[in-house]
Amino acid sequence: MAAIEKNDSKLNISRDISKTVGEAEIDLSAIHADLSRIESDTAQANQHQHISAGIGFGAITVMRWHG
Repeated sequence: MAAIEKNDSKLNISRDISKTVGEAEIDLSAIHADLSRIESDTAQANQHQHISAGIGFGAITVMRWHG
């Protein structure tokens, strides 16, 4: 409002109205939680692989869907 009053209440669209589109916000906490969960799942799968190989089962494919 101060800028408009400074210019005698005359609007100039290119000067007074921003046309820029903001970027999407990124929830870093959610991303960190997802990465931590993935890291934990990977460590658990690796442990299971190691145990199964130790008792003679060979490789086991572990698939978990997150959605």
